[in-house]
Amino acid sequence: MEKYYYPIVSSLLLVLSVLAFSDNLFWDIGQQSNSDPKFIVHGLFMLAWFITFVVQSFFIYKKNY
Repeated sequence: MEKYYYPIVSSLLLVLSVLAFSDNLFWDIGQQSNSDPKFIVHGLFMLAWFITFVVQSFFIYKKNY
């Protein structure tokens, strides 16, 4: 079970972060920050970081260093 820890945790963090910000990602709830470029860029960097984290943890799981 130890070898599944990082892939499970990183995937869970990605899913939870997408769910937590789903109101801004998928629906326009009328916040001004939804169209502010600095928040959009920040969100894209966060998403890229989490995806990299998930991919990296699966590489480590498969022992593909």
